Amino acid sequence: MTHFFVVQANGHTHGGNIKLSLPQRGTDGQWTPGEWLDQSEYTDDFTKRNGFPITTRPAPDWKSGASCYEVQFADRTGGTHYNGFYVSRMRLLRKLNTKQLRRVNVFRTGQHVVTGGHCAIDGDASVTLHGRAEGHLHGTLATVVAKDRAKVSVCSESARGSIQAFGESRVSGWLNMPPIELHLHGKSSVDLHGFGKYRMSGNRVWMAGQKRKQLLRVDAHDSAQVEVRGLIDVTIHSDEAVVRFDHELPSRDDW
Repeated sequence: MTHFFVVQANGHTHGGNIKLSLPQRGTDGQWTPGEWLDQSEYTDDFTKRNGFPITTRPAPDWKSGASCYEVQFADRTGGTHYNGFYVSRMRLLRKLNTKQLRRVNVFRTGQHVVTGGHCAIDGDASVTLHGRAEGHLHGTLATVVAKDRAKVSVCSESARGSIQAFGESRVSGWLNMPPIELHLHGKSSVDLHGFGKYRMSGNRVWMAGQKRKQLLRVDAHDSAQVEVRGLIDVTIHSDEAVVRFDHELPSRDDW
């Protein structure tokens, strides 16, 4: 079984910030592995306490700008994390390119269909999720179509693009991030977190008070459900669509 080590754009991994010996690729295309890394040689608290986090599923650990390396390891520490386990010694063998990342469900470009498990959606990738697949959206121009009971999580402050949800699929995320366009159909639902006051005007929901940039737009069709917890503009296209607030709407005097 192949194991991987994910390094975020800022050099951090699961809370640690460690200096790495990176593999080097020669002119012939062959990789020379990095030096062996030993937990005992590091002084940061995270690595001293836990070791090096590795995984067989890099997609849940992925963030925009990250890198993924195939890793050789020795001496498991016995500790685990939500997506793998920790080791006390390892070395990085090679860096995965875009094609190799696709094999582990990390998509940065192109069109893809996922029928199960987790995937990371980055860059300008276009991904369709079926069944109970789960997609983590990071890309600035990414497009996601969620069907059946698939789930989409907006995981990055730089995420943009659009999400179309059908069936009983579910979308979750935060509203303090750049614009994302959501289209809900069937019995799909969205759970959005953030801050703000609202007022109703016809079939639209607007933020009251100080003018701010609209952060997200939702179109709700059929029996779609919208959980509103932040700055949002919702257009209702069906009498069966439902919008729920987690707090009382302000009176007109507060607008």
